[in-house]
Amino acid sequence: MNTTNTIRTWWIGLLLMATSVCRAQIAGLPYPTDTIQDTVVYRYPSEKSIGLYRISKNFGVTQAEILRWNPQLHERGPQLGEVLLIPAGIVQRQMPTPSVVETPTPDTSTVVSSAVDTSAVWRIAVLLPLNAQATQRNEDDDRFYDFYTGLLTAVWEAQQRGMRLEIHTYDVPRVGKQLNHLLESDAWLPTAHVIVGPAYAQQVNRVAQWAQTHQIRMFVPFTSKVKGIETNPYLFQFNPITTKEVGCVADMIEAHQTELHCVYVAADGTPSSHLLADELNRRHIWLDTVSVHALMTDSAGYAMQDTTTNLLILHTDNYANAGILIPHIKQLAIRYPLRLYVQYAWLKNSEIQPLGKVYSYVFDALDEQDARMQQYTALHDRYFASQGSYQPAADHPRYDLLGYDLTAYLLQHVLGMPLDTADMPTYRGLQSAIHFERIGENGGWMNTYIQTAY
Repeated sequence: MNTTNTIRTWWIGLLLMATSVCRAQIAGLPYPTDTIQDTVVYRYPSEKSIGLYRISKNFGVTQAEILRWNPQLHERGPQLGEVLLIPAGIVQRQMPTPSVVETPTPDTSTVVSSAVDTSAVWRIAVLLPLNAQATQRNEDDDRFYDFYTGLLTAVWEAQQRGMRLEIHTYDVPRVGKQLNHLLESDAWLPTAHVIVGPAYAQQVNRVAQWAQTHQIRMFVPFTSKVKGIETNPYLFQFNPITTKEVGCVADMIEAHQTELHCVYVAADGTPSSHLLADELNRRHIWLDTVSVHALMTDSAGYAMQDTTTNLLILHTDNYANAGILIPHIKQLAIRYPLRLYVQYAWLKNSEIQPLGKVYSYVFDALDEQDARMQQYTALHDRYFASQGSYQPAADHPRYDLLGYDLTAYLLQHVLGMPLDTADMPTYRGLQSAIHFERIGENGGWMNTYIQTAY
């Protein structure tokens, strides 16, 4: 396990004990703070050539206290850029109110949305499967940790602009009774203004009902399988449902139908049931049909055209079912001009990379030279990179940027928004352009900013 993953493992555990996250300058020290187990701790990035003795003197604490909060230092010294937790003092576990919270001086270089009341204390609950108690890390779960780091980065920026935010983070694994126990017994959660998460569809649908009962807005970052969004005005769903994405691809095909010849590969003995094929039929856009058997026996050429691009549409959205067909599709691509309709999740598969592809997506390509991206990277890496630059679990999409973009949108456009708002603005983030549209007259909101690649 590399240093970044080692830091990630123990750091998640400490983060999840936090009851709130705040930006402060206690005793004039300009470092972010967390409240962990009723103790305020600084989040301090180690500087060059500094040891425990000097850190203890700078912060006015003992070396033993530093070691208690950073057990990895028992075996080695601090590493350059490593984020250490330094205790700052005991605090009371109570809810701050606008009348007793001192408003910091806003950063006038950044404009805060006029819809956001910076004098109020906004409470955000984060429900993610960070699995702090796991003895071994599951790399698939690191995307949730990445998302959380981006969320915190957006929170720090907003607090610098004068927003009053209180964040409670709950570790909600995929299985177990933690979620039900939380909804039934946690005293703080019903006071939240917004919930971010959970990750999985079954959990989302359970919390969505609870959030509607308690009139709490809820952001759903990871799943598109959200039940009841048509009648729950408190839901905000980032991932569009499949029919929305299919509709965008059909729009593109319709606009280029004189240049395309659509061919649907149907499972043997079954009707044309693929969503895109159904949508094209509904729009009276002609498509030929070939069987899987014809494709597998390299006898599907009869349905291809020599002078028009053939758009091949498979009977399945599951790559495990499609993979066996790819070698035969490559053979067709040698003889005929051909593109393949693929799912966004397939794009990194080396088998389909040589093929021309048509697909829909919600994540933009990154511009590493963009000033906003550089500003984000500097702030994010300051607190979450143990050495050099931060290493996300996935290159694209980057889940830390998803956490940042969604949280920035939430903080700028949703907090304080009247429930009967008719329209939401489009927000262009670092990786995602987000536009929420209401589903149904009294329903929730879904991100509909979808693009197609052709």
